Amino acid sequence: MPKNNNTGIHPNKAVWYATACLLLVAMGIFLYRVDDSHLVSFLLLAGGLTAIHVLPFGRWTVLDTCVGMITLYDLVSCLYADCPLPAIRVSLYSLYALVAYFTFRRLSAWQPAERIVRSGSDVLMGIAVVLAILSFFVFRSSVLGVGFEDTYHFRFLFRPLGYITNVWSEILLLILGWTCLSRRRYAMVLVILTFTAIFLSFSRGAYIASGIFLIGSMAVMHKADKFRVLFSALAALALVTVCCPKEFRTTLAMNSTVSQQQSTESWIQGTEAAWTVFKERPLEGYGNGNYMYALDTVTGQDSTKPFTSMAPNTLARLLVEKGIAGTSLYALLFLAVARALWQRRKQRESRIIGCTLLALLAKDMSQSAWEEVPFLMLMVYLLLAYLQREEEEEPERIPFSASGYAIAGLALATVLVWNIPSMLRATDPTGTYLERKEYRKAWMRHPEDVQLRYLYASRTLVKENPAEADSILRKLATDFPRNSLYLRAYAERCYIRDDKGTACRMMAEAIRYTPRLLDDERMRYWKQTDSIFHASVVRKALEDKPVNGASALDYARYGYVAHWAGDTITANASLREAVKILPNLTTPYLLLGEYDKYKLLMYGAFHADLEHAPLPEYPPVNEDYLLEKQVDVKVRNWYRSW
Repeated sequence: MPKNNNTGIHPNKAVWYATACLLLVAMGIFLYRVDDSHLVSFLLLAGGLTAIHVLPFGRWTVLDTCVGMITLYDLVSCLYADCPLPAIRVSLYSLYALVAYFTFRRLSAWQPAERIVRSGSDVLMGIAVVLAILSFFVFRSSVLGVGFEDTYHFRFLFRPLGYITNVWSEILLLILGWTCLSRRRYAMVLVILTFTAIFLSFSRGAYIASGIFLIGSMAVMHKADKFRVLFSALAALALVTVCCPKEFRTTLAMNSTVSQQQSTESWIQGTEAAWTVFKERPLEGYGNGNYMYALDTVTGQDSTKPFTSMAPNTLARLLVEKGIAGTSLYALLFLAVARALWQRRKQRESRIIGCTLLALLAKDMSQSAWEEVPFLMLMVYLLLAYLQREEEEEPERIPFSASGYAIAGLALATVLVWNIPSMLRATDPTGTYLERKEYRKAWMRHPEDVQLRYLYASRTLVKENPAEADSILRKLATDFPRNSLYLRAYAERCYIRDDKGTACRMMAEAIRYTPRLLDDERMRYWKQTDSIFHASVVRKALEDKPVNGASALDYARYGYVAHWAGDTITANASLREAVKILPNLTTPYLLLGEYDKYKLLMYGAFHADLEHAPLPEYPPVNEDYLLEKQVDVKVRNWYRSW
């Protein structure tokens, strides 16, 4: 252990202890998703880093420089991003992670401070893992209690700490690597629990990634670590196999169920769509947080598919959002990490970190959660900082340098901008325009956003120039033939123009994709004022019967329409086929009278008294319902931060 040769005034150790505690607080906030909308913890951590002093630029390693360049690129991305508010959010967390990185670079060099972070984080992560395992068995009991055979298809109801299963399993992989670094006696217990939680996620990507971690462990780790990892994995495997044998076999089958096949197909289609969009703007990309905005017209206009902001894999996200320029920085980071691992290849910690990063990369190639979950970015940066630690007997005294001024200044400036709503609104006033119902201004700000084009046509232009509004709505219905919102709106306009043939066809198509439109206010109006037209719409909607090989959703939607039309025999047959193929569909159980299953899927597995809970009431169906279902989530993601 090298000695610290600094003389004179020694740094205040209390400040180092306090900064270590602040870093722990940041980890806890990110892991447990504590609301810190004003970024107070970020400002305090930046203050702690300023107090213990950042490494001067002259002492930055290649890895330090790569991390710093990535954060700088994230900040620059805010200037050219199509939607700047998501880019600002990503850049904030990138800067937060950078501050945490350099903080831990300093703290990990002094063992007492490093011990605070390591021991405290073990407690935070241990509690999270235990809570997840306990809550899983509560979830399992609820699912089996209403008559389902296993829990595999209902994993979306299991959200430990609020995370979806795929994201949670990636967090667990990080926790696994982090706890493997510990030499304490309780570490093996944490490793066993973490492996158990990973296997209980029944995530194919997590299983593959944990397999890669195990193979890497057996190949490069020291003998004691090999034994600990292998024993822990086998113990967890035995427990999960005994408790959940069917789910375990289903996961290992990889592509046997309809949901697995749909997931694989979505991954392939999403990757192809990302490549198509990337080729339109290859150099700089569309900006951080703009992945789904860029792909919206390609993948986001189908009413039968839910909105997601997550990319199918990390490479697709990097290329679309950051372009070749930003992706090149990550390529340099990859090379810098590989170089650092090779230089420290004899160190136990570097081997564990290498296996962990490789497993995380494999998992993120099945679904990208890197920029969606701040905790992942934070912990990866902490692992990279820990990889380069050089122990000192005393805290090293470093004079305040340009790097300290730069990082402290950026942190203060970004927190100030984030906490002044008027500045954010000035960055992109689209959200303000929408609140004021100034739809034309909103569309002019983002002419490529088809949702804003629809709002302008249906809410403003239809009053000023109906013919032009009809032209826009017709084009939307033609370009996006599976979007119920556009089909419904154009059907209404066609009916007003007395083009009942087109109106009937458009409305029937809208109902096929969103059967609840049978209860739409416009349909109710037609039933009262033009019953012949209303009946023709229902008949038209019933014409497209599912054939052999149709999807579960096709059967479910057709069953809903048939049930509403009074054909209970056809309806029940279609609905039974739907839940046979995909047991996690919700509405079929209501129509089939299986209310316990329906309430479980509606209320969730942790409802206090599911048996006596009333049946949930559906909201009224109208244009606002469709807007809330299909548009509001996009508006919140792209145009609002308040």
